[in-house]
Amino acid sequence: MTKNPQTSKPATAATGPDLNQLSDTSQKSMIALGHLNSRLLRNALEVNAQFLDFARNRIGEDIRTSERLACCGNVADTVEVISGFYQKAFEEYAEEANQLVKLGSKAATHSLEDIQGGINEASGSAATE
Repeated sequence: MTKNPQTSKPATAATGPDLNQLSDTSQKSMIALGHLNSRLLRNALEVNAQFLDFARNRIGEDIRTSERLACCGNVADTVEVISGFYQKAFEEYAEEANQLVKLGSKAATHSLEDIQGGINEASGSAATE
């Protein structure tokens, strides 16, 4: 009696993987990842622009405060300038933190939508073939 060697290869093309479907799904997944990468870069640029604008404004406020301090003639004026500076700084830092949280939330939502859209597109093409 002759033993038949066992192979891991499929006996016919019908039992093997559908390479066209695999290629199509992979291609759609790569396109979705490209869109996601683009979205993430846009979000990073938006956050950086927001933060740089904030930093520029704060540095300008630092310069104006230094100029006001140089003109102070007594302690009461100095305290008033410094107090106003810190009050405005706290308000602006709180607002900036709020803006950055909003941007982060928006970025996360859009990124998840892109991921879900890519998954739906890839799985939809797999289901139709």
